[in-house]
Amino acid sequence: MVSFYPRKKGLLKGFDQVTFLAELAELTAAGQAMPTALEILALAHPNWAEQLGRVQQQLAAGQPLSTALRVCLPVQVATYLDLGEGNGRFEETLQLLASHLTLLLSYRRRLKQVLTYPAVLLVCLLGLVALLECFLYPAFADLLGPALQMTGQNQALISLHWLAGACLFLALLLLATVIWLRRLAPLQQLRWLGRLPLLRPFTKALVSQLLAAQLGLLLSAGLPLPVILRRFAKEKGTRQNFAAALAQSALVAAAAGQPLADWVRRQSFLNPILAGYLLRGGADQHLGASLTYFAQNEGRHFRRLLNRALAWVQPICFALIGLTIVLLYLAMLLPLYQHLGDLNG
Repeated sequence: MVSFYPRKKGLLKGFDQVTFLAELAELTAAGQAMPTALEILALAHPNWAEQLGRVQQQLAAGQPLSTALRVCLPVQVATYLDLGEGNGRFEETLQLLASHLTLLLSYRRRLKQVLTYPAVLLVCLLGLVALLECFLYPAFADLLGPALQMTGQNQALISLHWLAGACLFLALLLLATVIWLRRLAPLQQLRWLGRLPLLRPFTKALVSQLLAAQLGLLLSAGLPLPVILRRFAKEKGTRQNFAAALAQSALVAAAAGQPLADWVRRQSFLNPILAGYLLRGGADQHLGASLTYFAQNEGRHFRRLLNRALAWVQPICFALIGLTIVLLYLAMLLPLYQHLGDLNG
């Protein structure tokens, strides 16, 4: 199910999780027993020794593998491994999860890249305004005297203040929106994101891809869809457990007599085409292959959306920085020219 794998204290870091899953798949496929594979990984990666030591202690105490791995991996990842192990496809599940986590981390990196430019712009803009007000204007105070006090006639300075204020207002509005969304339940977050005009295409493409990819993975492993839903509905990991929230909502709809395809079609954060794949049905493995194909298409669509957003964000930010620099120079020079004109007059 959909999950953004929230980071918890004590877990392996994002790229370390990918490396751990990939190398564990290689070792188990080579015939190494799980305790031996963990010892090899701990020797090869000393910075993992603490987490892997706790995993070995859990296994030695008789805990299931999925329970033991939760000390170093997110709950959702451990659940997938538990399902894969139960169906005899543990190594394949490890490899698929490594690829899936790599994809999620690449998306996170691109999203940070898109958001970095506006953040840098805001810092530069506020810094330039503070530089003008706190250092440059006082330096000209003795030279310009009364002319400097006529800031009401300095349209460049007024425009600079308005620009800085507008950017700060938008930044605070965005921060307040993020804080408000994080206070909502996971399903409410997705539904609100699916209603926001600017974010709706990104939300639908990303969530549809993740849902289809993860359902395809488990269906291809031979798990029936009802079993998948019931298994994830029982998860109580973190408050931001999107997998459990989606599974619980789908089961509630099914208990009320609503087919899963209809439930998918009614969700604002999902592509309705996904409902068509579910309506076609078929054997679990065939449906899994179809959903994997759909997930690949949605992934390409999401990447196109990200690239298009980045193509707009960069020139807009550069234009605003250029406008800020021009206004900064005008705000300094206009009082000086006015003062020189008064002297010549």
